Amino acid sequence: MSNNSNFMKHIADYISVSRIIMSILIIGTKEFSVPFFIIYSYCGLSDIADGFFARKYNSESKLGEKIDSLADVVFVSATMVKLIPSLNLPKEIIIWIIAIATIKFFGIMYSFICYKKIIFLHTMANKITGFALFVTPFLMVKINSVIIYAFLCALSTFAAVEECHHIIKCEQKLL
Repeated sequence: MSNNSNFMKHIADYISVSRIIMSILIIGTKEFSVPFFIIYSYCGLSDIADGFFARKYNSESKLGEKIDSLADVVFVSATMVKLIPSLNLPKEIIIWIIAIATIKFFGIMYSFICYKKIIFLHTMANKITGFALFVTPFLMVKINSVIIYAFLCALSTFAAVEECHHIIKCEQKLL
């Protein structure tokens, strides 16, 4: 196998790893600044690109799936660490975000205890939630509304509960 074809076979993993690095860089930017949006956009587009290249080069793997899931967690976490302090959110929304994180944490712990592995499911609800969360900072430049936050929290709650349900029910087709 040539070096170029070997590189292309692993390009999805390289893209996911680059998303982890770029996500960490978000923390050092000023929220809603041009550098923030450049890095943020790269991270969002790289999430689409890694899956595209994994399928295109038939290089989908369990390791690649784990790297992608880790990159997603780092991206969401870094973005939340960066943006939540500057949003002046109502305490009810903050409590709701903590509740969602608790549900997600429960799913992770349950999968680890019961299946001896950490499971992140790529359900349709999680994908829709991910997209909604991704576009929100672009909207927030013009609109800063509790309605947007409540909608995102409701969508995120549904996705988190659905994911936990699938994990607890041990739906092998998803695990």
